[in-house]
Amino acid sequence: MEKYIEQNGITYELRGEQYYPLLELPEQRKIGKYGRLHLEYLKAHRKGLYLYTPALYRRGNRLAGGGLPMSVIKELWHGNIIPQEDSRTNSKEIKELLGYMSLHHEDLEKSFSDELREVFEKFHDCWSEYMSLAEAAIFEYAFKFGMQIAIESLTGK
Repeated sequence: MEKYIEQNGITYELRGEQYYPLLELPEQRKIGKYGRLHLEYLKAHRKGLYLYTPALYRRGNRLAGGGLPMSVIKELWHGNIIPQEDSRTNSKEIKELLGYMSLHHEDLEKSFSDELREVFEKFHDCWSEYMSLAEAAIFEYAFKFGMQIAIESLTGK
């Protein structure tokens, strides 16, 4: 048996009695500081979204598409652009409210017994998962609605 064979443009190497394809990953680039921080945030607070992020991105690598800049849609998909986060932190009132919520959350957790703390953590995890799913559904709906508006304004229908 030959050590190397080529079929359909893929080279295979013989190892023992089995041929294995010799494949290479496309060029990769590292996620920046804020991308890593965002992944840590997702992992800690938005488990639903974190689980949907491709494994390559969670490991800290991102396929760069041959070195070309990613499209806006790809940037959205990979979490580099986060419209719902940006809209929540733009307003002074929202930032203030989030600060109050955080303080009350901490105070509430301190007042719990171990048993109640565990129940509260489970509730908090469920609520976070629900919010992640709801935000994704709202984003999808708003995106489609925005596209309908753009199409109508461009076509005049």
